[in-house]
Amino acid sequence: MKRQFSSVDIHYMCKELSQLKDSRIDKIYHPEHDVVLISLFKSNEGKKLLKVKIGIGLYLCDAKDEGDTLGFGMLLRKHLDGYFLEEIEQVNSERIVKLTFANKETKKLLYFEFFGKGNAILCDSSNMIINALDHAEFKDRTVKPKEQYKWPVQKNNFFEINEKELRQAFLESKKESIVKCLATDLGLGGLYSEEVCFISGINKNESPKDLIEKEISKVHEAIKEIFSKKIDAVVFLEDSNVKDFSPFTTQVILGKETMNFERFSQACDYFYLQFKEEKKTEYDRKIEEL
Repeated sequence: MKRQFSSVDIHYMCKELSQLKDSRIDKIYHPEHDVVLISLFKSNEGKKLLKVKIGIGLYLCDAKDEGDTLGFGMLLRKHLDGYFLEEIEQVNSERIVKLTFANKETKKLLYFEFFGKGNAILCDSSNMIINALDHAEFKDRTVKPKEQYKWPVQKNNFFEINEKELRQAFLESKKESIVKCLATDLGLGGLYSEEVCFISGINKNESPKDLIEKEISKVHEAIKEIFSKKIDAVVFLEDSNVKDFSPFTTQVILGKETMNFERFSQACDYFYLQFKEEKKTEYDRKIEEL
């Protein structure tokens, strides 16, 4: 199972990756269409390698993937060589990470999208697209050069949502259960939606429309709680097979077989290495798109 990062995973990974601030780009690799590697150097700390799996997630890893650097990687080298990483942050509560790079003269913005097929978009300081890994046109946005970069905004930002807004989200939800509403409508993902239900003591199969005010308050407090944990990363197993990962030990996985890691990146790197990926050609990708 290779799951995409949820908004919760991105929140904690950006926290962990804040250590990369003020690092200088050493080299950029693009060995596969869906993999970008950014080697960063920081005084007194040496080199760190940031691995971005387009549409999946990002984390620090120890080894560089073999392979040539593809066209988009060469473009990133051209525009970002010698730049310093000024900021790495999650865009609101979206599954989007924004990296701000700067030199003495200018700033450039690199966005990674971790929903759908994913994408990587390089912009100038005004958010005008220089180029993107994949060009696309949607109903409400266009991703191609010389267009202003816009992301699909989720209606509810769970970092800022209050109880009144949460109640309204539940009333408007078309999901039959609270756990599915939290997972999809609010973007928490399956594991953390289960955790919110567990912490709040709410039956996960209850309809979101049926929650009373006291229950909504408990859910609201539980959502705030899962974003204030200390990183204590785990990979948990089922029948000795790797099942999932989390930046912290959740109540949902208590009693299950787990592997503990000092850093969230280590847990993610271990998790994804358990699955062999077939190399996809450009032809394979076009067939998948069709």
